[in-house]
Amino acid sequence: MQGSEPAAVPFAARLRAVAHHALWDAWIHERDIAVPLGLSATEEPDEVLACLRYVAALGPAFALTADRARRGALVVDAGDLVSRAAE
Repeated sequence: MQGSEPAAVPFAARLRAVAHHALWDAWIHERDIAVPLGLSATEEPDEVLACLRYVAALGPAFALTADRARRGALVVDAGDLVSRAAE
């Protein structure tokens, strides 16, 4: 199977990225519908953690695409969320 990613990237890693994107996309759109209607959306700690992991990488990637000379650090502290997801 030929893709745009190098052959050195294992298929499971690409599949994991696609799954994270699908979960994040569904999570966002569920809230796009529920919040304006005054409904609460279910928040499962493991899903929130997976979405946070995905978007924590996505945001800086977009920023670097716009300005490759940009330098800095990003810290995401999700300690409480990690412990709740492990329960």
